[in-house]
Amino acid sequence: MRAFVWCLLLTIALSTSSSALEGQEEESRQADATKMSVKDLKAALKEYGLKCKACSDKGEFVDMLNAARAEEARKQVGGSCRPREGCEQGCDLCSSQSSQAQGVCGAMSFCEWAA
Repeated sequence: MRAFVWCLLLTIALSTSSSALEGQEEESRQADATKMSVKDLKAALKEYGLKCKACSDKGEFVDMLNAARAEEARKQVGGSCRPREGCEQGCDLCSSQSSQAQGVCGAMSFCEWAA
Protein backbone atom coordinates (compact mmCIF):
# COMPACT_ATOMS: atom_id res chain seq x y z
CA MET A 1 0.00 0.00 0.00
CA ARG A 2 2.83 2.38 0.89
CA ALA A 3 4.50 1.77 -2.49
CA PHE A 4 1.22 2.51 -4.28
CA VAL A 5 0.83 5.84 -2.47
CA TRP A 6 4.46 6.71 -3.24
CA CYS A 7 3.96 5.95 -6.95
CA LEU A 8 0.73 7.96 -7.02
CA LEU A 9 2.40 10.98 -5.43
CA LEU A 10 5.36 10.74 -7.79
CA THR A 11 3.04 10.56 -10.81
CA ILE A 12 1.09 13.62 -9.64
CA ALA A 13 4.29 15.57 -9.00
CA LEU A 14 5.71 14.75 -12.42
CA SER A 15 2.51 15.62 -14.28
CA THR A 16 2.16 18.90 -12.36
CA SER A 17 5.74 19.97 -13.07
CA SER A 18 5.37 18.94 -16.71
CA SER A 19 2.20 21.04 -17.06
CA ALA A 20 3.88 23.98 -15.35
CA LEU A 21 6.87 23.77 -17.70
CA GLU A 22 4.59 23.63 -20.73
CA GLY A 23 2.74 26.72 -19.46
CA GLN A 24 6.00 28.57 -18.90
CA GLU A 25 7.22 27.64 -22.38
CA GLU A 26 3.97 28.88 -23.92
CA GLU A 27 4.14 32.17 -21.97
CA SER A 28 7.76 32.64 -22.97
CA ARG A 29 7.00 31.92 -26.62
CA GLN A 30 4.03 34.29 -26.61
CA ALA A 31 5.93 37.02 -24.78
CA ASP A 32 8.75 37.26 -27.30
CA ALA A 33 7.38 37.52 -30.81
CA THR A 34 10.87 38.11 -32.22
CA LYS A 35 11.70 34.45 -31.54
CA MET A 36 8.63 33.18 -33.39
CA SER A 37 8.76 31.96 -36.97
CA VAL A 38 6.85 33.89 -39.63
CA LYS A 39 4.42 30.97 -39.84
CA ASP A 40 3.77 31.21 -36.07
CA LEU A 41 3.45 34.99 -36.29
CA LYS A 42 0.82 34.65 -39.02
CA ALA A 43 -1.06 32.10 -36.92
CA ALA A 44 -0.93 34.37 -33.86
CA LEU A 45 -2.20 37.31 -35.89
CA LYS A 46 -5.02 35.13 -37.18
CA GLU A 47 -6.06 34.49 -33.55
CA TYR A 48 -6.56 38.26 -33.21
CA GLY A 49 -8.54 38.32 -36.46
CA LEU A 50 -5.72 40.07 -38.31
CA LYS A 51 -3.88 39.37 -41.52
CA CYS A 52 -0.95 41.40 -42.79
CA LYS A 53 -1.05 41.36 -46.58
CA ALA A 54 1.43 44.25 -46.88
CA CYS A 55 4.05 42.81 -44.50
CA SER A 56 7.26 42.11 -46.39
CA ASP A 57 9.59 41.08 -43.56
CA LYS A 58 9.43 39.40 -40.18
CA GLY A 59 9.84 42.68 -38.30
CA GLU A 60 6.55 43.97 -39.66
CA PHE A 61 4.74 40.83 -38.50
CA VAL A 62 6.36 41.19 -35.06
CA ASP A 63 5.33 44.86 -34.81
CA MET A 64 1.77 44.06 -35.82
CA LEU A 65 1.49 41.20 -33.31
CA ASN A 66 2.94 43.31 -30.51
CA ALA A 67 0.47 46.09 -31.32
CA ALA A 68 -2.43 43.60 -31.29
CA ARG A 69 -1.29 42.20 -27.95
CA ALA A 70 -0.93 45.69 -26.47
CA GLU A 71 -4.42 46.62 -27.67
CA GLU A 72 -5.85 43.44 -26.16
CA ALA A 73 -4.10 44.15 -22.85
CA ARG A 74 -5.41 47.73 -22.90
CA LYS A 75 -8.96 46.48 -23.40
CA GLN A 76 -8.62 44.02 -20.53
CA VAL A 77 -7.27 46.50 -18.00
CA GLY A 78 -9.19 49.58 -19.13
CA GLY A 79 -6.23 51.75 -20.02
CA SER A 80 -2.75 51.78 -21.45
CA CYS A 81 0.74 52.97 -20.71
CA ARG A 82 2.08 55.80 -22.86
CA PRO A 83 5.08 58.13 -22.81
CA ARG A 84 4.73 61.35 -20.81
CA GLU A 85 4.64 64.55 -22.81
CA GLY A 86 8.19 65.66 -23.57
CA CYS A 87 9.61 62.18 -23.08
CA GLU A 88 13.12 62.03 -24.54
CA GLN A 89 14.58 58.68 -23.50
CA GLY A 90 13.08 55.21 -23.12
CA CYS A 91 9.74 56.33 -24.54
CA ASP A 92 9.30 53.19 -26.64
CA LEU A 93 9.28 51.10 -23.45
CA CYS A 94 5.95 52.67 -22.47
CA SER A 95 4.15 51.05 -25.38
CA SER A 96 5.77 47.61 -24.98
CA GLN A 97 3.55 44.71 -23.98
CA SER A 98 5.31 44.25 -20.65
CA SER A 99 4.52 47.85 -19.66
CA GLN A 100 0.78 47.45 -20.10
CA ALA A 101 0.23 46.67 -16.42
CA GLN A 102 -0.65 49.78 -14.44
CA GLY A 103 1.90 49.03 -11.70
CA VAL A 104 4.74 48.56 -14.18
CA CYS A 105 3.79 51.69 -16.08
CA GLY A 106 3.66 53.76 -12.90
CA ALA A 107 7.13 52.60 -11.89
CA MET A 108 8.68 54.21 -14.97
CA SER A 109 9.11 57.95 -14.52
CA PHE A 110 8.83 58.69 -18.23
CA CYS A 111 5.49 56.85 -18.68
CA GLU A 112 1.93 57.59 -17.60
CA TRP A 113 -1.25 55.52 -17.39
CA ALA A 114 -4.07 56.69 -19.65
CA ALA A 115 -7.57 55.34 -19.05
